[in-house]
Amino acid sequence: MNRRRLTFLFCVALLAIILLCRMTGDALSPFRFLYYPLIVYFSLHLGNRFLFLAGTGYAFLFGLLFAHHLPADASLASHTGELVSLPLAALACGYVAHTIRREQERYDNAIATFHSLSDAIKHKNMNLQTALDALSEAHARLQEYDSKKTDFLANVSHELRTPLSSIRSYSEILLSYDDIDRETGKEFTKIINEESERLTDLVNELLDLIRIESGKVELHLSPVRPAELIEEGTRLILPMAKTKGLALVVEECRDLPVVQGDRNQLLQVLVNLLNNAVKFTTAGTITVEACRDGDGVRFAVTDTGEGIFPEEKELIFDEFYRIAGAPASRPKGSGLGLAISRKIVEYHCGRIWVDSTVGKGSTFYFYIPVAAAKTEHVAEEDTSWSGETSVSHRPVLVLSEFMATRQVLRKKLEQLGYRTMGADTIERAVRIVGGMRPGLIICDVAENWSDFSELAKLARSLNVQMILVSLFAVRNGIDPRIILHGYLSRPFDTYEITLKFASAFHPKDRIMLISSDKDECRTLQVLLGAEGYDIQVFADATTAVRACAASLPAGVVIGSFGKATLDAIVTGIKDDPKTEHIPLFLIIGAPLDRHIRTLTAVGGRPKDADGLYQLYGEIEKTYQRSIGEL
Repeated sequence: MNRRRLTFLFCVALLAIILLCRMTGDALSPFRFLYYPLIVYFSLHLGNRFLFLAGTGYAFLFGLLFAHHLPADASLASHTGELVSLPLAALACGYVAHTIRREQERYDNAIATFHSLSDAIKHKNMNLQTALDALSEAHARLQEYDSKKTDFLANVSHELRTPLSSIRSYSEILLSYDDIDRETGKEFTKIINEESERLTDLVNELLDLIRIESGKVELHLSPVRPAELIEEGTRLILPMAKTKGLALVVEECRDLPVVQGDRNQLLQVLVNLLNNAVKFTTAGTITVEACRDGDGVRFAVTDTGEGIFPEEKELIFDEFYRIAGAPASRPKGSGLGLAISRKIVEYHCGRIWVDSTVGKGSTFYFYIPVAAAKTEHVAEEDTSWSGETSVSHRPVLVLSEFMATRQVLRKKLEQLGYRTMGADTIERAVRIVGGMRPGLIICDVAENWSDFSELAKLARSLNVQMILVSLFAVRNGIDPRIILHGYLSRPFDTYEITLKFASAFHPKDRIMLISSDKDECRTLQVLLGAEGYDIQVFADATTAVRACAASLPAGVVIGSFGKATLDAIVTGIKDDPKTEHIPLFLIIGAPLDRHIRTLTAVGGRPKDADGLYQLYGEIEKTYQRSIGEL
């Protein structure tokens, strides 16, 4: 019940008491005592001044009853004291009620502060647990890397020691004895030469592996025809196959699409597989073929060799792995060829595997995606590697659901000399990052923040920097630009919010919260309310935009909406000259770490021509930093 209605009811009740007293004995009526419980009840809802005035008015009316009918035995002093007590009772009740209300407000504020601090502690604990989990994961990963490094060094030492021992032994014999016959000396020299070649191949493969592992391999992408790749690979292996008496068969490859890749590296993979097939096959046939497989091309190399045990089908792609129980007569290898092949294929967003039956032979497959495979949202050229080649570092991956944003941003970056790739979904971006490892990822706000967290985790493991930036075209004919003034990540951190809002707003400023998530609204109301801000909450985007133009809040916080709704809210506010200066903050569903930088607007209205100079500067700083680390 509102205050005006309570005031009216109170006045009516006082008049009713006067009328009852008038009809039942005037100044001596027992109904006159109803005034005291009435004043006590309404003092809890009405102000002190009004209560005192009402009590004074009631005392005046009650005094008229005395004047109209004063009993003969009445004591003037007692009745005067009763009249005086009426306004004093109203004043005392008002004071007590005011004190109670003030203490109640303090209690409510204390409860709100307590809940706010409890939520803050809970969020801090969650953040600490997340940090602890990340540290534990990093520690486990470092231990794994350390173990792998130890094993790698042990394997390298062993592989280098074997040929070096042979070279040293036979060279010492040749230097120590002058009576060695010509044939023996020639045989020793041949062994030294073979071991030198083996050592050279091992060192080259180690260098290739180190370059791939460190991400320093530069892919020179170009259209590659599978048939031409197979023709060149078989031409290189044919002499080796003829020497062993093996038949090399090439299945006819028709209507195969062009793949996008580094021709030399794909040829290295095919030659590695053919070389292994010839090396480990004593008699029979080596077959090479390629066929279309979905959105890519699947290459296959089949031999009639000894085969591979099922439990070793994955292990053979590890560095320095040897087939278990291999006889001494088995051809020697470095154990790096398949490991290098797997990494090259993965760099091309493909995969490599083997099917084998012991005693019957093996078939090695590797799959390479077709160049610029079409999807529902992506133009044919969107996933290709484009841009000028004057910049030698790895390309920039632009991740955005909206094709116009991707194309505009890629075009501007390519004009600056950067190579770019595009992705319309996080799943596609994960495949590109895992395979080609870009130098930088520029990403828009995500529809699914759990998938975004997976991409961020992968980028962090590969030490790839991410820049989160939301671009909006607020007026027709103007390119997308940076509009948002900040991001609030979930779970909410009171310290983070306070720090960001302190530089943008003043205490008691009105903040508009636009969100359809009740939990999100409730949490932010408590956190911001505890800081003294006046919060307006709207669940409907259209209503909120209209209310923003009418009330002109100091800032707007936009909740977890889809990209289309978010775009409508932002453009609706920024298109209106009355509201275009209002800072906008966006709630995102993933925590941010040092590998994810955010770019936000500095002022209410961008001052530069296209609103992207800040982004260009961050990209340049990222690449300069990576060059400095090298």
